[in-house]
Amino acid sequence: QTIIIDEFGGGYENGKTLTSWVRSTISEMLMEAHKKQVQVILVSNISQQHEHILMDLLERRVLNRLGEICPEVYQVRGECRRKSFFGS
Repeated sequence: QTIIIDEFGGGYENGKTLTSWVRSTISEMLMEAHKKQVQVILVSNISQQHEHILMDLLERRVLNRLGEICPEVYQVRGECRRKSFFGS
């Protein structure tokens, strides 16, 4: 059993405020996965330099267990291959 959460760290209204629904839903989902020992894969644009985003996104009890929930961290680097709206 595996849960994959893509766009982890999304859920901001108007790009500024994290909705309480997103925060509580993500936190509860990760806690249940932790309790049931389900493998979790989080896909995110959040870099390790932006840990403060995780502090806003997750409840403290989940932050304390995040290393157990996701014991491996993989970072992909390189240029974005998506076409830009602005033509760059």
